[in-house]
Amino acid sequence: METLDLQKLPKHVAIIMDGNGRWAQQRQKHRVEGHRAGIHAVRDTVETAAQEIAALVLALLIGVTVTATEWPETAERIWTDTEAVAVALFSDFVLPFEVVSVLLLAAVIGGVFIAKRERKEPG
Repeated sequence: METLDLQKLPKHVAIIMDGNGRWAQQRQKHRVEGHRAGIHAVRDTVETAAQEIAALVLALLIGVTVTATEWPETAERIWTDTEAVAVALFSDFVLPFEVVSVLLLAAVIGGVFIAKRERKEPG
C-alpha cells in the first residue's frame, strides 16, 4: 500500500465561478441573477465542505480518545445500591461520559445550525 506524501497535498483550493452569465441567459434572466445564483452555489459548497471536515475531525478525535483509553472492567462488579452506582459513574466512567457529552453537544450545535440556517433558492 502506498503512503500519502503530505508534502504533495495542495495548501489551497480554488473555486472558479464560470458560467453564471450563461446560466442566467439559458433561463432568460439578467446576468446579475446568474452571479447571485453562483454566490449561493459557492456558499453551499463551502458550508457543506466545512461540515464534512468538522464531522471528520470530530470522528477522528473520538476514535483516538476511545482507542487510547483504558476502559474499566465492569463484568466483575454487580451494583446493588444507588450510592455504589454513583461512585462508579463518577470515578470509573468519567471519560465515557465526557465523550458522550461532547457528542451530544456537537449534535445540539449542529441541530441549531441547521434550524437557523436560511436557505434562499436562486431565482
